[in-house]
Amino acid sequence: MPALATLTLVWLGARQPDPAASATLAAWAEANAVRLEGPRHEMPAETAREASIAGRCETLLDQARDQLQAGDEASAGALLAELDQTLRAHPELLQAGWLMAERYRAEARLLRSTSPDGAMAWGQRADIIEGTRAAAFGETATTPASAAKIRVELVVHGARRHEIAWDGVLSSDDVSTLPGEHHLVVLRGARVAWAGWVSALAPGKIDVWVPDAPACSAEDFERVAVDAAMRVSVPPGVRCGSWLAASPGPRPGTLSLTRCHADQCEPSTLFSGALGQAAAPGEPADKTSVLPAWAAWTLAGAGVVAATSFVLWRTGAFETAPESKVLYDGTNL
Repeated sequence: MPALATLTLVWLGARQPDPAASATLAAWAEANAVRLEGPRHEMPAETAREASIAGRCETLLDQARDQLQAGDEASAGALLAELDQTLRAHPELLQAGWLMAERYRAEARLLRSTSPDGAMAWGQRADIIEGTRAAAFGETATTPASAAKIRVELVVHGARRHEIAWDGVLSSDDVSTLPGEHHLVVLRGARVAWAGWVSALAPGKIDVWVPDAPACSAEDFERVAVDAAMRVSVPPGVRCGSWLAASPGPRPGTLSLTRCHADQCEPSTLFSGALGQAAAPGEPADKTSVLPAWAAWTLAGAGVVAATSFVLWRTGAFETAPESKVLYDGTNL
């Protein structure tokens, strides 16, 4: 018996499909000699591991502060060096920028009595990442009033959709910032797609390469929607070679089904499980027969609300940031 062709199913319902809808889809799949499967899912993030690393960083920072308070500067310096190394090895932590700024401020405190100039330099590095704080009692501001911001363009290649976090704050791709080292995270969907420490010393451009969502993944179908007239809207760039958009039809017992190839779709049809046949849009639906429920449901990624309340169900978690490449065109580093 020849293998059945496989279609990725994207369910565009306001609620999860009920047993009748499942049975109707099963009848359509049998009538068309295809096998339906849910969108693919990328490997989930190691959230427990990331939480452990973040907790370790916070512990190192607290211990360094305690040693400074106790006057043990050597131990404090060793703890701060370990914290620095850990943060540079794990820039995917969203709080890495804040933790690094705190590490710099602790280093400034460490050098305050022996090297005022060195302490000033470390404080300025903290201000570059976190912004200037009000000076504590008995201290002076660390950032010179003459410090001028520069404009940096962040260019993300590859991913169709992304968000940028610059020093822990969501940002546009055109940032105004103090010159120096910064923490950059690129989010693709709900996942960290790239993260690292970048230097911006002069106005210019930073290029980051981020892979697009895998074909037929939940994220590949993000923003696919259906309107009140049963028209499926597909954003440019969907990569899945063969897939089926399904949503409840206008009559009980019917589904609106649309076969698509990448970002191009055929006209929608209504399908009734009772007769195992398609009906033209607008025709009355037949009563749905009772069939064993089709259980292989996997809901797709986040979609855009259409003219009705239909939405594409969301899944996804943070993934470990892959290795990538950064080029800085503003100056030689």
